[in-house]
Amino acid sequence: MEKLKTRISGFSLTLEEKIWAKTELDDYPSLVVDWAAASDEELIALIEKNSSHRAPAANQEMEQLKRRIRDLEFERNQYSLSTSTQRTEMAISEREQFYNAFNQHPPSYYSDNPKDIPKGLNCHRNSQHEMHTTLSNSILGQLYTDLNEIIPSKPDCIAARELAFIFSKSEVPLNENLNTWSTKHRIPMARLAIDSGQTDGLNVLSIGNIYALLVNKEDERTGCNADIQNSMYYARFWSSMADKEMVSLTVCPGILMNITRSNCTISGCVFTNKGVNVDHYFSTTLLWIPDDEEHRFRIARMIASIRKATSELQHYYQNLVQEEAIDGFPYYRTFDKEKIAYKYPCGNGRVYHATISGNKRVAVKFTKKYSLEAHQVLAEKGFAPQILWSETIKGGWKVIVMDWIEGRTMIDAPPQIETIPKLRIAIEHLHSQDFVHGDLRGNNIVVDHEGTPFVIDFDWAGKESKAKYPLFMNHEEIQWPHGATDGDSITKVHDQEMLEKLSLNSQVRSFSTSKVNPAKPEQLWEVYGLKRKTIVGDGNCLYRCIAFEIHKDHITCRKEVVQKMIDSQGIFNYIESDSEETSQLFEVLTEQSFEKTLMETGKVGQPGGQLILYLLSEIYSLNMFIYRGGNTVNRIGKYHHDRKNVHLLYLPSETDDNGHYDLLVHNEDDMKRGEKIGKDKTEKQIEKMLSDWKKNHPDPPPQFLFSSSFF
Repeated sequence: MEKLKTRISGFSLTLEEKIWAKTELDDYPSLVVDWAAASDEELIALIEKNSSHRAPAANQEMEQLKRRIRDLEFERNQYSLSTSTQRTEMAISEREQFYNAFNQHPPSYYSDNPKDIPKGLNCHRNSQHEMHTTLSNSILGQLYTDLNEIIPSKPDCIAARELAFIFSKSEVPLNENLNTWSTKHRIPMARLAIDSGQTDGLNVLSIGNIYALLVNKEDERTGCNADIQNSMYYARFWSSMADKEMVSLTVCPGILMNITRSNCTISGCVFTNKGVNVDHYFSTTLLWIPDDEEHRFRIARMIASIRKATSELQHYYQNLVQEEAIDGFPYYRTFDKEKIAYKYPCGNGRVYHATISGNKRVAVKFTKKYSLEAHQVLAEKGFAPQILWSETIKGGWKVIVMDWIEGRTMIDAPPQIETIPKLRIAIEHLHSQDFVHGDLRGNNIVVDHEGTPFVIDFDWAGKESKAKYPLFMNHEEIQWPHGATDGDSITKVHDQEMLEKLSLNSQVRSFSTSKVNPAKPEQLWEVYGLKRKTIVGDGNCLYRCIAFEIHKDHITCRKEVVQKMIDSQGIFNYIESDSEETSQLFEVLTEQSFEKTLMETGKVGQPGGQLILYLLSEIYSLNMFIYRGGNTVNRIGKYHHDRKNVHLLYLPSETDDNGHYDLLVHNEDDMKRGEKIGKDKTEKQIEKMLSDWKKNHPDPPPQFLFSSSFF
């Protein structure tokens, strides 16, 4: 892709045409193959034609169909093969690539050099979007559940009491007493040696020649990392096993117990075509805590869970059959006599595209919490995928099998005027049944090719009086509705606010003239529920619009733009490093020197142009949608976190090139709210900044380069 972008940079095209072409490649990677194969003349003609206008409505559907076919081919080549056997064979081959990497150094080396951990050892995973080890093997799923739910037996409680006493008596030799304890309570442990690596004391429960439980003990004073070291023992054991045929049958489920002083963690691990994956399941201190029966019960529960899991693993390894989950997909492969054939993961959650009998396409979602009732309310009206099956499996996972919707999320879908009105109807119906959704963002709305929206991800949904936001919400990257805080109730008002702020499409550029009447430009933004707020036309209108949205005054915004320009010399990097093109870019944006642009920008009342739009977007992480007439919307900023979207109405001037910006807002409160007033001292600060800059820059300033995130 980068080579293709560099090639496009050398074409005799306008700046806007180049930016359009690079944006298309970023949005639709499958275009790379077609564009790279085209000659320079063909590619230039394609860019010139498509960047200036859209195809007629009749041709749009054909173009979307062609693009959809290309994308599906791209996804199929990346993630799926025709049969389960082929996928398994490919997965085995992919897993073998990790063998040499796992055997380069002894496990203790990585404890001291964590930056050198080989690719494929995934022992510190923190993404909620990766496939959990409990979805790779049902025994690990049951272990995860048991660690939180199993009722320990009397022998388990006795073993827990004695174990806590061992760790509470510092004068007692730990290894010797642990070995005695493990023998007494029938949890046999032996020292494991793998090549030149050896665990530091106690270590494994052996099942024949398979080590199902690895126990690694480290003294925190040594600076060693028990998690990394134990994960490497596991990885080296399986990658160096001589019986490769046996290894090829299994995802190698195992349990890791890491002990650092008196702190103990239990993890589950598997070895798939993605490498060795390790997830933490449970942690506790092994110390005796007087009068804390609940804590001792946790230790007993841990012992009971390990006894049960190792017994199940023993039966598993003694009766090995080919395990399909080696291909990196969940072990869940059947429901209601239907066999699931996974194709590829989709989205940012644990959702997979799959097929069932008759080659019917479905989506299979795994989640810990889900409102089937809220989903069904919208599915009955055709505004959510139809649910085909649901159940709860080991590990506490809820599985929802639903119809596959052919389309794109609202972040990626081509804009269609019908979508928002239909979505309003859907949410009104949901609310009429007293349900709320709680997460109405663009990535949770799928739009089909007729513009019909389908709401997905009902993880937080429920009755308005009972549904609550989860703890630990992402407030850094996502702007939630006012009052939407961790653990608080989800309300219909919150849903309405998210609906109003919902970005129709993260790549909005233009609309077909067949759907928007140029004679009534207000139709375009009224479709989104936007209202026009008139801004004072004193040369500060652009700054006033932005200041209003971020709750600052316009002079402060101007000051921060000036500071950004001063700070960013030689730091901003445009996509190309070609100095000639960068110079051309600057001339297009400013039509004058950097120094003159900087000085004019610092004058209160001086209008802002395209450069200022880019800078404001960069400074405040804004997505700006600029409406320029009846059928065109331009976007500046590509921030997918949807932190803040600003809608501007640009009105060209009949007398000069400056024009005027009015603000487009969502609600009546914004229409009534006034803007903050800047203070004189801020203006004086700008003057001083410019004065100081001139004193320190008697020579021509260095080349001014632009951030690729602008484009």
